[in-house]
Amino acid sequence: MTTNNNEIQKHQPQIKVSIDRLTVVGDFPTDLFMDHYYKWQREHDFVRESGQGLQVVDTTQYVNTGEDVPQEQVAYMEIPKFQKDKLRLDFNPNHGLQTPGGQWLLDLIARIENKHYSRGDFAFDIFNEPRAKLYRIWKFGVSQSVFMGRKREMQTIYYGSPKSGQQIRQYNKLVEQKTKGKELVDIDSWWRIELQLRTGKVDDYPRLVKEMLADFYIPE
Repeated sequence: MTTNNNEIQKHQPQIKVSIDRLTVVGDFPTDLFMDHYYKWQREHDFVRESGQGLQVVDTTQYVNTGEDVPQEQVAYMEIPKFQKDKLRLDFNPNHGLQTPGGQWLLDLIARIENKHYSRGDFAFDIFNEPRAKLYRIWKFGVSQSVFMGRKREMQTIYYGSPKSGQQIRQYNKLVEQKTKGKELVDIDSWWRIELQLRTGKVDDYPRLVKEMLADFYIPE
């Protein structure tokens, strides 16, 4: 991802809110999925085999660039383990849905019966505000796992158990992007706080997001 002046005001503090990931699970005959497994790959160049399932990729991003770079994933789908006649799809609703693969994905989701969200990741990106690293989640009984960088500076904190229906992650997104070799413009600092919800908690996200933000502060 390249961030430019049209997205971030030059060196000015800014907060962006997004849904970073959604997981949809619904009824879809396993036999029908297996029948279409290779057919979809033959008919659509944006459908590829991946792991135990299929991925949908963005085939438009690198057209005519001459660059030998992998195409970005729009979505991943597979049959959930030990669940017959179910299909699970993971995707970022902010990325790739306008591409041919994304439009095909939306059509597939519309045909899935009795679907529901089994996971949702809600992200708050804080740009050019160095004090963001001083904020913490302060809530009684919530466990914390802290990971430090090479200079003994906090890089990532996990709040809560990964096995629970709710977990919060706070991390230095700027360091992560630079490690991946991403080009960044006019960004001095970039911290992200993510709320990850699973199962029935996803539908209650407005209340849970508000509670998370209320617990995110610098003590006096």
